[in-house]
Amino acid sequence: PAAEKFLRLQYRIPGENTYGKGWDDIYIITFWIIAFTFLRAAVMKYVFLPLATTLRISGASKRTRFLEQAWQFVYFSFSWTLGMYIMYNSPYWFDARHFWIGYPHVNIPYLTKWYYLATTGYWLQQCFVLAVEKPRKDIVVMVIHHAITCSLLLSSYFTNFTRIGNAVLCMMDFSDIWLAFAKVQRYTGLEKVCNITFGFFVVSWLYSRHYIYAHIVYSIWADPDIYHVVDWNPEKGHYFNRTAQAFFLTLFALLQTLALLWLKSIIGIVVKVLSGNNAEDVRSDSEDGK
Repeated sequence: PAAEKFLRLQYRIPGENTYGKGWDDIYIITFWIIAFTFLRAAVMKYVFLPLATTLRISGASKRTRFLEQAWQFVYFSFSWTLGMYIMYNSPYWFDARHFWIGYPHVNIPYLTKWYYLATTGYWLQQCFVLAVEKPRKDIVVMVIHHAITCSLLLSSYFTNFTRIGNAVLCMMDFSDIWLAFAKVQRYTGLEKVCNITFGFFVVSWLYSRHYIYAHIVYSIWADPDIYHVVDWNPEKGHYFNRTAQAFFLTLFALLQTLALLWLKSIIGIVVKVLSGNNAEDVRSDSEDGK
């Protein structure tokens, strides 16, 4: 039945717990777009709104931002934990060589496929969230970020680069956990604790978004030739010629440009904290630039 495609992974390899990829995977992605929309609304309303009341968070705007960041904290914590579990039990655990050894990785484990399609659904749903929420002063940067993220997720999935995708997602989620946690503390009035958490965020950002990121990008630039994977043969699952390499490197370069823009803001906040002020939002929650 067609409805089953929204709930059950498609393209299972007979006799194995691995799955191929195909256009019917769009059904699962669509399911998660819808599921995350309702799950986000339900958790914010029935879990975090009562918590906001208990914590006496006043002001409609401040309370709304608290709900959003609490949801982000929960999502990224879960996503990072699951992503790290998958990567830890894989050959590419802190070993970029296995991004390329054995490529193309056409068939992937059940959990990896579920994780990747659900994550894609989440980020596509986030594009919808940006469209309906009140604008923030960095809305243009966020739109570009989400567009690049969704493009990388979809293209890496269908070109059999889910190993790199898994590593990048874990790297990104790690710093997002600390950022959301710091913002939650700020909205609850825990300014000193927020400053400490923000310090952890800065360290995680520098390590994951710049140091580890540089290693992954270098691997995409240098390792394909070492492991002889530069080939375009869709029948065998090979989707990595020089054009594809340039495509991925360009998107990663754009993503790093955004990270550097945010790093500039982060450094400014660090200077304020060291001078005795409290940490303010990075990737601002302020509406209409206020």
